Amino acid sequence: MNRNRGLIFAIIAAFAVFLALPNAVCLADTGTYGNLTVSIDEPLAGDSGYGYSAFRVTVSNRSKVARRVRIQIPADSYGYGSNNTIDRMTHTVDIEPGAVSAFEMLQPPLPIQGNGAAIYIDGARQRRDIHLNVGSHMGYNSLPLVLVSRDVGAVLIDKIETAIEEDAASGTTKASGGYSRYGGRGGYGGNGAYTLAREPRPVVEWGTHWLGYTRYMAVMLTDRDLASMSPELSDALRSYVLTGGALAIVYSSGEPPKLAQWSQDLLSSRPMPPDRAIQQWSTNYGLGRIWMNRADTVNDWEPERWITKLDQWKDAAQSRTNVRDTENANRDFPVVEGQVTPARGLLLVMFLFAVVIGPVNVVVLWLLKRRMLLLLTVPVIALIFSAAVMVYALISEGITPQARTRSVTLLDQRSHQAVTVGVSGYYAPLTPANGLWFDENTSITPQVDRYGYGYYGSSGGRSRAMDTTHGQRLVSGWVAARIPAHFVLRKSERRRERLEIATEDDGTISVVNGLGSDITRLILVDSDGIQWTALDIPAGQSVSLTRDNSDPDHGSLTSVAELIRRDDWSATNVISRNPSDFLNRGSYYAQVSESPFLDPGLEGLKEHRTNCIVLGYFGEGG
Repeated sequence: MNRNRGLIFAIIAAFAVFLALPNAVCLADTGTYGNLTVSIDEPLAGDSGYGYSAFRVTVSNRSKVARRVRIQIPADSYGYGSNNTIDRMTHTVDIEPGAVSAFEMLQPPLPIQGNGAAIYIDGARQRRDIHLNVGSHMGYNSLPLVLVSRDVGAVLIDKIETAIEEDAASGTTKASGGYSRYGGRGGYGGNGAYTLAREPRPVVEWGTHWLGYTRYMAVMLTDRDLASMSPELSDALRSYVLTGGALAIVYSSGEPPKLAQWSQDLLSSRPMPPDRAIQQWSTNYGLGRIWMNRADTVNDWEPERWITKLDQWKDAAQSRTNVRDTENANRDFPVVEGQVTPARGLLLVMFLFAVVIGPVNVVVLWLLKRRMLLLLTVPVIALIFSAAVMVYALISEGITPQARTRSVTLLDQRSHQAVTVGVSGYYAPLTPANGLWFDENTSITPQVDRYGYGYYGSSGGRSRAMDTTHGQRLVSGWVAARIPAHFVLRKSERRRERLEIATEDDGTISVVNGLGSDITRLILVDSDGIQWTALDIPAGQSVSLTRDNSDPDHGSLTSVAELIRRDDWSATNVISRNPSDFLNRGSYYAQVSESPFLDPGLEGLKEHRTNCIVLGYFGEGG
């Protein structure tokens, strides 16, 4: 009897663990191939609707020879090109004898339709695939995700989840219902408008690439997490916030040292007060937000206050969630200005083709009494006209691609941190053979309807392939011939570019252009609030600035962040129209001929039109 009772308890316990798996663990599968072992961790459960999803891969080589291992996700795709999906994502690693290689494969914000991961060793596909569920990113019923550290505590997490469920059950607020793929809340159902993704691992085991956190609306940590995390994870979360993420800190006492340090950066709009008894504090940090609250305070919050806080986090992520389809992207940001279909020319060609292949062809052959030659002349004439249309298209457009880029870079000259947001569009008369390339620190969001409704109302779904071995190589399917392709780009990195600023003995200011690109227009506000200007400063050259006595009103970093959150596509134009509205003491506006902070993406460009600005912060008030 006792043995049966123990068996029953074991079964119940196992079943409880199974039910808890979706929100409690990252499932992993390991494949052994002789002396090689490959392990892949799935991302946390939760259907995210934007950003990148990270697959953590570990490869161990216990043999005495070097091996080349290629990981392919998914092992087998069933997208069939009907939707805008990633059909194949690969990463190749050369691993020495006795070595272990760990890396992250980062899936951009397009769905993968398929399952598993295929393993290739020295070019040969292995019989056993890695079991992997790849369908939890960019699905139909995506909800804003909040990544929650296990150190936050089950009691507080349960309170937040209860608030979400009660809010959904009430049906009286905008938070009920599912999450629309167009950036707002829709009616897909579920247990609420938000999902908490509980991270079971301690922060010392978290991934260290910032793109892996962009699928989350917010990341919730404790002060103990901040104290124990590695410098690499700290930099990753910092980049996540700087590019538009939200970081929520629940602390027990004192001020978290890392957070106090970040708050002193020039990209922080509000330094942390020195008072260690502070109950709450928040700041804009780059394009994102940081909130800090005492644990004993948030434990007493009512459900309505948690919903308000979740809504604030979602609003902070607004620009990251907005995606245009191909037609609307090209309307708002045309790559080739004035591109129209030559309707009259095509109509004339069609008319001439009909006349030549019909009456003219028949009459000529009838006069020559060689009407049997119709079997030959009809296809020949058709080929000639088809070739003529192709030659005309190549002559009018050429065979080399064109690009257009618009970007804003926030540059903290003291910490050397650069945050760039932009949009790049590409138009290629012929499909580029080598695809696109961006470095591993660039967030790439293709502007397509990921469910397959494409250009000019026709089904525009295309499967895509990419390789993450060296940066992000968008191998095929991302740019098609004669169809504009647009990508929203975000990037955070340490850079050495800067504007060298010096005050001369007579009180004037001179600068050396160290931004790596020609400056066409410069407006600088010094620490006294005086505005200085200059035009046309070549890269590496020095120039004395002219004092502007018009005494314009100045803005702040907060106004820049709020503008980009509302609409990152038009931010460059809005700032360029009146730069002084977005400057404060110790900052400058530089219109540059091309952005040194973004990759061109495509080689051999015939023309690359740019509208790129740098907002630099170098001192007090910036």
